[in-house]
Amino acid sequence: MLVLFPIVALMSIFLFFSLPVIETLCVTYVLMPILFFILCKIGFSFSMSYFTSLLLIILSFCIFKKLKLTQPKANEIINSVFFIFLFITLYILNLSWADFVPMGERLRDYSILASVIKSPINVLEPWYQGITLNYYAFWYRVGAMISYLFNYEVWNTYHILSALNMTFYVTLIFVIINKYLKFSVFKSILLTAFVFPGSNFSGIKFFFSNDTNWWGPSRVIKGAITEFPTWSFVLGDIHPHFLNLLFFPFVILMLLTFEPLKQKIQNKILLFLIFLLIPSLILFNSNIWDLPPYMLVIASFIAFILLLKFTFNKFKKVYIKDAKRSFKVSPYFIFSIIGIIVVAISLYLSSRNINTSVGTKLMFVSGEVKRTLFNEFVDAFGLQLFFVFTLTFLLIKNNKAKSLFGILMLFSICFLKLAVFPLLVLLVFNLYRVYEDIIKDDDYVKNNIKIVFEVIGFSSLVLWLVPEFVYLQDGYGIDNARMNTIFKIYSANWAISYLFAFYLLSNVISKYQLKNYKILAYIIPCVIISSLCFFKLKEFRKFEYESTLKERSEGLTKVNAQFYGAKDTISKLRGLKKGVMLESTKGAYNYASHVATLSGNTSYLGWINHVQLLYKNYQDVQKRKQEIDDFYTKLSCNDRRTFLREKDILYVVLGPLEREEYGNTLNNDFYCLKNIIQYGRYNIFTLE
Repeated sequence: MLVLFPIVALMSIFLFFSLPVIETLCVTYVLMPILFFILCKIGFSFSMSYFTSLLLIILSFCIFKKLKLTQPKANEIINSVFFIFLFITLYILNLSWADFVPMGERLRDYSILASVIKSPINVLEPWYQGITLNYYAFWYRVGAMISYLFNYEVWNTYHILSALNMTFYVTLIFVIINKYLKFSVFKSILLTAFVFPGSNFSGIKFFFSNDTNWWGPSRVIKGAITEFPTWSFVLGDIHPHFLNLLFFPFVILMLLTFEPLKQKIQNKILLFLIFLLIPSLILFNSNIWDLPPYMLVIASFIAFILLLKFTFNKFKKVYIKDAKRSFKVSPYFIFSIIGIIVVAISLYLSSRNINTSVGTKLMFVSGEVKRTLFNEFVDAFGLQLFFVFTLTFLLIKNNKAKSLFGILMLFSICFLKLAVFPLLVLLVFNLYRVYEDIIKDDDYVKNNIKIVFEVIGFSSLVLWLVPEFVYLQDGYGIDNARMNTIFKIYSANWAISYLFAFYLLSNVISKYQLKNYKILAYIIPCVIISSLCFFKLKEFRKFEYESTLKERSEGLTKVNAQFYGAKDTISKLRGLKKGVMLESTKGAYNYASHVATLSGNTSYLGWINHVQLLYKNYQDVQKRKQEIDDFYTKLSCNDRRTFLREKDILYVVLGPLEREEYGNTLNNDFYCLKNIIQYGRYNIFTLE
């Protein structure tokens, strides 16, 4: 927990200068590995790069001061305490999960993190010897930063990175609800609990039906994945889509913090460059599937502003009158532009190894590719849909329009099976609700906060509709054609749709002057019901450890319980020279490659389908697979020596998986190799 000390120190500095603590801390968290990369590229050492990055970021916070973003210290202290308490809770929860089990992709994520920690600049594929990592390495570089600064081993870094990213995700949402929707601290905590640890509607049914199918709540739309934060967190993976959950709340909070429409023309230009360029490049590095949703949010924001500008003269008077003033190029402006360029160059260089050839062909949903059924959509987003529909209905002022809205929604739900119809009705009448507000509220265009939340709502509704019309073809076949499109868009929209629902709730409370006890009477039962799934999932993943905290964090308890000798073998290997390892390799979601991965070595070949999916080197992957099979079953010991020398392989594993996979065909002729480790059913051989 050493990582908490610098976090508290930075919080204290930001608090002293009356800066928004969580926002500034998150900027630091995101920017440090970016600046670190470019400093390393120009010749700085790792230590100098990290500490120089931190100093440059702190220096850059003069921008915050110039924009006068001072905050009440009492609120910032509450936010800081919330963050620290949440991080400790989530970190402890991480250590209660059964470490490595043959489900999910935790072993894969662990291998990537270990590889990036060893080589954060030129990232290497840990499961495909000699290949540059063709993957989203941004958040793994953040893990490398944590590991280096605090001298943490990869297994401890894994838990911290998982807990820290989820802590930012939840805290950013809490801050948005509390600071900008003006809910009390208690209500903000309750509403945040809808997002995490709340589940989808399928998760609620999962709890009450006493279901035991772990995958049920996250597989509710045919041919697609519909994970939600609780499910993803409890699974224990640190996949890019999970680590990147904080992105959208972070950008939304930045929009609310800076209120770009109220800035002077110089600041408008700077903020436009920052919001358009930097997040796009971050997404290219962290999870390119989030780029279309982000572009939609930005396009919605610009479209909304242009609509107001050309429709109402008062908008022009309020927001762009400063554009007519003389443009002054100040040292502050030049410094900021240089900073944007440096960050952009760093992100561009760090993304050059990422292959975007997969999932780039835009296709229309037609023919054999089916749209989502309404009952499937309810299982995925039933709670948000119910809140948005009910609150929109209550906010529409015209009674005839309200009646028509209710009738059309009821008709589309009862007589039309597809989700696209009620979603279109919801979109149209929310646009009508906004139109009513613009017509009747003279101060509407002055309220930048309101505009941002309306853009969030419009974006959320459109994001729900996008997979019903188009999808990105990613090679999974007709039955699973929309898998990644739905998966990534729905993951991004989880927080966005809830923030929109909470915004509508704040308007309903204001319109109907609801009493506090009435609000809580509705919210508390809903929060309890939506979060029950978390506790059941938590029990599924809980493992009764009879070991120390350090042993728990190492991730060797469960694997050792299944394969006796694994813990001692891997622990011994961690202290030896690192190199390439040959061991059993299979499809996916199993313990294959566990010795190389958990000991920090590179696999000659890891999970076959994952490697093929990422690199498309089908012939070479199959060739390597055949070489491994031949090594264990056909080659003589001398031929084995020759093969290991030619392929530059340092270690060979003969363990329970190899014995199980090859059975009677296994050739036990290893006499000419040196047996350096022998525990349980594990033997580790080397040429040396």
